[in-house]
Amino acid sequence: MSNNYELALVFEYKKEDHTMDNVRTIEIDGETWFVIADICKILDLQAPHIVTKTLDEDDRSSTSVIDKLGREQTTNICNESGLYQIIFQSRKPEAKKFKKWVTQEVLPTIRKKGYYGTPKVVQHDYVRRYNENYLKVDKGYFSVISELYVILFGFLEHQGFTIPEKDTKTDKFIQPDNSVGMGFSKWLQEQYPKVFQSYPRKDYKHKTRSGAYVNCFQYPREVAGLFSEYVHDFWLVNNAPKYLGDRVGQDLKAPLLLILEEHKKRIEANNMPS
Repeated sequence: MSNNYELALVFEYKKEDHTMDNVRTIEIDGETWFVIADICKILDLQAPHIVTKTLDEDDRSSTSVIDKLGREQTTNICNESGLYQIIFQSRKPEAKKFKKWVTQEVLPTIRKKGYYGTPKVVQHDYVRRYNENYLKVDKGYFSVISELYVILFGFLEHQGFTIPEKDTKTDKFIQPDNSVGMGFSKWLQEQYPKVFQSYPRKDYKHKTRSGAYVNCFQYPREVAGLFSEYVHDFWLVNNAPKYLGDRVGQDLKAPLLLILEEHKKRIEANNMPS
């Protein structure tokens, strides 16, 4: 679940042979979930996807996480109950040591301090909203906020630019997903009316910053490519200079506009007839 999907806190576990393995965890509504592939690697269990199927349905799930290179990866996760089920499947001596480490060190520390190891980095507001809602979207669908995080934030971070949390003038949170969401629906209907009709959007319950729930659109995965096209080729070129430029403050406006201008030139060059 990058500031990337930085859903995950990554813990280092020292094995019996003194090698180190990472265990990624994800916090969902205050509950700690574990990346199953990491657990299986430590316990020498083959085929994590098969191990996942042995767990009770309410103890397992899947989600998207963003790796250090900004790539979106789908992974299976389990809660604490599912973790114990997996540990019991392993007959390796490592299982006992790993269980002791989790139950006596990791989980008690998380419950007491809110983190294990080094303190949590304060997450960008956009990431917090992303984390709150990534499991609320139906399978086979995507929400604007989830897809936009990967595309927009990933693009700007790659250029060395991080969107600030708040508008420097109004002190309100910057939420580009609102602008993009409204624009994409209209653009899709105008540019690809048959696609708009063939793959209708639908509502999902989106948790807001205040804890209230509102209806937001989710789209079939089949139109994710068109969403990327809209953000890259249209919104970043036509809307982002004003929307973001008016909100990031004078110190950041010039480098932002330079990045967007270079992006516009690349888009125009790619669209030139050969």
